[in-house]
Amino acid sequence: MTETHLRLPRRVRHELKFRRARVEAVEQLTPALKRIVLTGEELQGFFSPGFDDHVKIFPTPHGQALVLPTLGPDGPVFAEPKPVARDYTPRAFDAANRRLTLDFAVGHGGPATAWAEDAQVGDELGLGGPRGSFLIPTSFAQHLLVGDEAAIPAIARRLEELPKGARAVACIEVNDAEGELALSSQANVEIVWVYRNGGPRGRPEALTAAAVEAAGRPDRRLCLGRLRVLGGACDARRPSGRPRLQPEMDEGGRLLATGPRRLARGDRGLSGQKKKRCRRPAAPFFLRSSSGRPRRPR
Repeated sequence: MTETHLRLPRRVRHELKFRRARVEAVEQLTPALKRIVLTGEELQGFFSPGFDDHVKIFPTPHGQALVLPTLGPDGPVFAEPKPVARDYTPRAFDAANRRLTLDFAVGHGGPATAWAEDAQVGDELGLGGPRGSFLIPTSFAQHLLVGDEAAIPAIARRLEELPKGARAVACIEVNDAEGELALSSQANVEIVWVYRNGGPRGRPEALTAAAVEAAGRPDRRLCLGRLRVLGGACDARRPSGRPRLQPEMDEGGRLLATGPRRLARGDRGLSGQKKKRCRRPAAPFFLRSSSGRPRRPR
């Protein structure tokens, strides 16, 4: 198999299932990130091979009955009124013990985060999917990951799956030093924490500057063009239209970029990803963030 084939992303589809799970443990990781561990017999067969997969959750306030969709001949059938649903990246899954871990960015309002903030052991949560995965090989030599708190589950999963010898830089926006987490990896990893210091989410300048600076160091082989960060387009190009970083690279590489991840929207994962090719190939670039122009609270 050629090196090019080893670097080709691929999509896989999964059988859609709806499940009920109960809260087994709750942990406040940082002031803005809360971990909830779910368990239950219906998690048997749960499968999430992609680091940026997403499951649809159905948060139900205390005192209300959980009503899951059913599968009809033309897809899911929802009861009326249609239940609230939001998408979240599975942080981890322990198949032997049927434990699913979800990390919630909290403190910004919305039905999913309200459920997470009030979650107690024994509470029930409805789940759907993942319906599919977008699998990006780990065979690239270098990786750049950019996002804020809502991107941490996917960034952490990616770092954990990278092999020894790979190099990665993760630029992560948090409010302050209390938002930092220890992220493990076999790879050679540099974490760049970008502080908001009480400022609003959705300001792309700091994350964009951190990504451009990290990719532009002499030992890096990354190419940045027009980036979509925190819900808005940010130009990392010179006035000529060329990327600010134009390093020498081997033929056959590529630049991969995802759309924005917004706290104010359901997380769409990589389902809308487009592959962008550079004349001078680049290492894989995974960009995701969680703020932007509000469309619906999570």
